Amino acid sequence: MMYRHLDYVTAYVDGTFYNGMYGGGYVIYAPDGRIIYQDCGIGKNDPELLSMRNISGEMTAAMRATNWIDYNVGRGIIVHDYIGLSKWVTGEWKTNKEYTKMYANYMKPFLTLDIISFQWVKGHTNIEGNEIADHLAKEAVMFKKEWQF
Repeated sequence: MMYRHLDYVTAYVDGTFYNGMYGGGYVIYAPDGRIIYQDCGIGKNDPELLSMRNISGEMTAAMRATNWIDYNVGRGIIVHDYIGLSKWVTGEWKTNKEYTKMYANYMKPFLTLDIISFQWVKGHTNIEGNEIADHLAKEAVMFKKEWQF
């Protein structure tokens, strides 16, 4: 379903690491506060990605949420609780690992074209969207769920 009639959406993203696996989740809110989409999944069995633990899941969730936003709405805010998620894309932090380089290069055009913006929130502070994204990421690794979108 397309949501092009919306001006923007807000996507909360999070990642987790459990039992040797990382996963990510995201939840998308319409401007009126309704949840209109959510997804989660486990990541690849790659040594570099596994070494970054939950951060790999959060980066993956951010990229997937960005794709959803671009395809379905055209503009959105990526809300995250790991500050590096935005700092790598803006260039404020150096990307030292291959996946962080790939992540930053992938996300920069979306930021430059004003398709997405970033907002940082402190994790585990009972912010509904952040808590749902965290729960989805945990669900992914607990049940070895594959990404839907």
